[in-house]
Parts: sequence; structure tokens; C-alpha cells
Amino acid sequence: MVATVERLGIVPGYAINVPTTPTGVFTASVYPDDITFERVIHHDRYTGEVLYDAGLEDLGTLGRWAEWGISVHMGQEWGLLNQIVLLLACLAMVMLCVSAATMWWKRRPSGALGIPTVPTDWRIPRTLLGMAVVAGIFFPLVGLSMLLLLGIELVAHMIGRRRKFA
Repeated sequence: MVATVERLGIVPGYAINVPTTPTGVFTASVYPDDITFERVIHHDRYTGEVLYDAGLEDLGTLGRWAEWGISVHMGQEWGLLNQIVLLLACLAMVMLCVSAATMWWKRRPSGALGIPTVPTDWRIPRTLLGMAVVAGIFFPLVGLSMLLLLGIELVAHMIGRRRKFA
């Protein structure tokens, strides 16, 4: 299989997956830093016949744009400059998280969490709740984090009510 895929011109750094079922195929794939050399080749496990051989040019416009976006996102497109820009973006997001927690801590009422009061007019909160539910469905980790925060809010609310009546 190694000799076959190399004869077909696959670039170094490829991986070969061996079939694990009677109907499985050999798959040689490579995803180098230069996306123009990406390639996937499937071979029949019994005859060695090439069943599928596709590179970047076979993906179509949307597929090529997606691969390019992934390459930029992974810091492979423009070398060190791309990686520095991504590092700066990452540091900016970390600083946003740290500064948000710091601002909340400094602005909260002394001795309290600073949880907003329950609104009397539910028209806007109902719309925001609907948007949050939709976001939670389309982005499951966002939904999970919102459920976690809801749990924390409910516990904080119950503790506050218990202290109020004690």
C-alpha cells in the first residue's frame, strides 16, 4: 500500500488506515500545512484498485474555502505571522474573561453576588430566553454552560430566600 500511494504521488506525511471490517478499504490521507497538497485515496482491500482519489481541487468552491478557513484557523496559512495574530486573539479573549470577572467583583454590592432582581415586565426577558434556548440547541456547549449557570442562579436564589426567612 505504501508503494502504491507513493507511486500515485501523495506527499510525505501521509497516514494509512488499515481496514477493520471485511468490507473496509485502505485509506491513505495527508493534510499538510500547504492545503494544495491535501489528498485522500481509498483502495479496495482485495484488489488494490483505487476507489476514490481526491485532492483539494476536487472539493468544489465551498470545500476549498472551508479547507482554507481551517488552515488559517490552525495557523498554517501565513506561517509565523498567522500564529502571532491567533495568539493575540487568544490573549485578548483571556483578557476579556479576566477583566469581566474583575469588573463584576469590583461593582457588585458589598457582601452579595449582585444578582439582578426578577423583572416585572416579562416581554423582553421572554424574547431573550427564547433566543438563549435556540442558541443552546444549535450550540450544545453553550446550552450546557447556560444550564450550569441556571443551576448556580437557582441555588444562589434558594440560599438567599433561606437567609431572608431565617
